[in-house]
Amino acid sequence: MRRLFGGLFAALLAMSLAIPAAADVIWEPEDAFYKSHAEDCTLLQRSFYTNGAAGYVNFYASPESSSVTGQMENGEKLYVYWQYEDWGYVEEEGWVVLSDLQLIYDYLSFEEEYGDQFLPYDVETCGPLLDEWTGDTLALWPYPGAAEVSYVWQDAGDAMADLKEYGFSSIFVDEEGLTWGFCGYLYGNRNFWVCLDAPAGRDDPVVTGGAVEIPVRQVEQPELTPAQEPELPAAYYIPYTLGVLIAVGAVWLLARRFLPKQRKRL
Repeated sequence: MRRLFGGLFAALLAMSLAIPAAADVIWEPEDAFYKSHAEDCTLLQRSFYTNGAAGYVNFYASPESSSVTGQMENGEKLYVYWQYEDWGYVEEEGWVVLSDLQLIYDYLSFEEEYGDQFLPYDVETCGPLLDEWTGDTLALWPYPGAAEVSYVWQDAGDAMADLKEYGFSSIFVDEEGLTWGFCGYLYGNRNFWVCLDAPAGRDDPVVTGGAVEIPVRQVEQPELTPAQEPELPAAYYIPYTLGVLIAVGAVWLLARRFLPKQRKRL
């Protein structure tokens, strides 16, 4: 019986490496519009720069509302989890028009450019590289040769052992001959690449190891509209203006009714 449960566990873990969404709970926002339109929303999970034509972007209560809930200058990084038509939801900010954002190059961008060079995982080719792994530091990359790692995983011995046993969903050999493995999901981490020749990453005080040089891949950097200090739309002030006018009018009426009238001098 123990062997049966052990086999089932191994099979489920192997599936988790190839199926990123099924192995984890999908986060859903506590947002009224999202809850009423959940069936029309799609999972996006990509990072962007703010890049509004006016030099900043507005966040709204919903795609159907003109109520501005926040603003942000261009050049800030955002993570858009859900998409509704041409809108994206940003946690703690609200809804933003996607055309006001600039996509940051990521694993999907890399796949669009180099996907035809991806290879299936081959244990005979990759096994010797994995067997040479020492230590327990694992660098997770958004794509092979990125300028910065997504995350440096300390004490990752168990994760490295699972990768050794179950492998990766795709393999890519870069221009320098370095072998990279793609993993869709592992212990809460999604859609990352690992350099099989240097699992701990580049030679950096924070990243141990680094005996193999990992060159930075040159990707096209978007030109952003220069940042400007945000200006609230005129409609934003209407409720406050009406409130002030109503308050002033109420005070005037009360003054006319309750304050004693001055007698006219003869």
